Amino acid sequence: MLPCGICCSYKPCNCCSLGLVYRCCHVESVVPINHDTKLLCVSLPPGTCMCVPVGYHVHIRHEVEGVMVDRSYTLVHPSLGSPDTDHRLSQGKVFYLMIKIYKNGALTPWIDSLKPGDTIEVSQYDGNFNESRLAGQGDLIMYAAGTGFTPMVGLINHCISQNTDRKVKLMFFNKTEDDILWREHLDSISVKHEWFTVQYVLSEPGSNWKGPQGRIRPDLMESFSPHSDGKTDDLICACGPTPFTKTVIQLAKDIGYGDDNLHAFLG
Repeated sequence: MLPCGICCSYKPCNCCSLGLVYRCCHVESVVPINHDTKLLCVSLPPGTCMCVPVGYHVHIRHEVEGVMVDRSYTLVHPSLGSPDTDHRLSQGKVFYLMIKIYKNGALTPWIDSLKPGDTIEVSQYDGNFNESRLAGQGDLIMYAAGTGFTPMVGLINHCISQNTDRKVKLMFFNKTEDDILWREHLDSISVKHEWFTVQYVLSEPGSNWKGPQGRIRPDLMESFSPHSDGKTDDLICACGPTPFTKTVIQLAKDIGYGDDNLHAFLG
């Protein structure tokens, strides 16, 4: 959480073994997104700010039964399609986290208990995505599974704010329709912007589901990503459980994409 712009200087609260500096932040609001996912608005300590690059994440830590537990979460906007809904974001005064609650998770049961006014230890931001990669004219093709959707929020909002004319595509994998995060936002963007396409894929669909089913596999990749000759400036991004992300990257390589065309969001 490094000083930014005209921020006042401040002293570190404490550090973890990885050298990350943590700050005691405050939860401003907690909003349910669906049956198991929440959107948290968190404010920075007075006199500090944190302007986070697109696709970067922070670490949250908390002591659970005598053990310090640390997990990383990608920062998002408070909505999809309207990146400027909270002007404090650009000032670095607050940030938003979209977090899925696992009943048997190491950290999320505690996160589930958080309410406005509670404190939360948050690290400075971390990551390696280069925003300049979004300046290309090739297609931006995203593959997300579950909350692996969170880095894609920043990518989509960036394209909207830049009035992009490149094709932007998202293939979004979930178990059921109820698990699809911000589906109404995604559908609205696809209607409003011709350059944006979203395809949902379910592994446990209901009887009325007419879309693709299953998990990431070659035929889905080939139908969504054109074959490459290695000279394209398309950018393929992937995020989800590590096996999912690694499979996407390998399948993309199998149809001709090189390392310069690929980015894996791995916490």
